[in-house]
Amino acid sequence: MSKRTRAGALKAAILAHQQESSPPSSSTLATTKKKRPNPKSKQEHTFQPVTDPNFTSTYRVTGLHPRAQVFYCEDFVKPDLAREWRERLLSEMEWYRPTLRVYGKDVTQSRQIAAYATTSDLKLTYRLR
Repeated sequence: MSKRTRAGALKAAILAHQQESSPPSSSTLATTKKKRPNPKSKQEHTFQPVTDPNFTSTYRVTGLHPRAQVFYCEDFVKPDLAREWRERLLSEMEWYRPTLRVYGKDVTQSRQIAAYATTSDLKLTYRLR
């Protein structure tokens, strides 16, 4: 199975799970009080901006830069689902470490990357601005 096919299968599995799942409680996901419409396309984002004061005050990480906005919700994704996603990411995605040219020298990137796209002919590249 090609990298793009595996990525598409993983994305489809995640979307299917999201559609099957009951809506999360307000304590685990910051949402507005209004009823959200059904997703119209795969491009619509699942996560919404964090604006609910109950969420931000409960899950804000303190002790960071005054302008930092970091929120940590331990039970945001159920442990069984998180393990399933991790296993699938490790087994089905093609991970690599690209070689970058920095100041005229080739440097292997320090972290592994798994890149995928919804467009099969898309070519991903690094470019300086």
